[in-house]
Amino acid sequence: MKKLDIERLNKRCSIGTYTSTQDEYGDVVEEYVNKYKVWYAELSMTYNQTLESFGTPLQKTKTIAIRHIKDLDDTFRVRLADNQDYEIVQINQDEVYDMLVLQPHK
Repeated sequence: MKKLDIERLNKRCSIGTYTSTQDEYGDVVEEYVNKYKVWYAELSMTYNQTLESFGTPLQKTKTIAIRHIKDLDDTFRVRLADNQDYEIVQINQDEVYDMLVLQPHK
């Protein structure tokens, strides 16, 4: 990944998983369990990337950069500053940063 200025990591997100638990009525509910709380930067797509993604599943994705997390994989969910949960579609890692392509969690 190209060099990213540390000042761009200016929003907080949590990275975690969903677990199934029972509520007080015995119903099974999905509960979000936070594992990491990190700073992130929103990255924008270039004009060509926007055109290439038109009409594909990547059209409704967001891309963020975070500091590298060694055991991060696509089973985690990301809760951004807008309090919406996202699934990790793709991870591009290097020694310093992880670039995550996210889509809204259904």
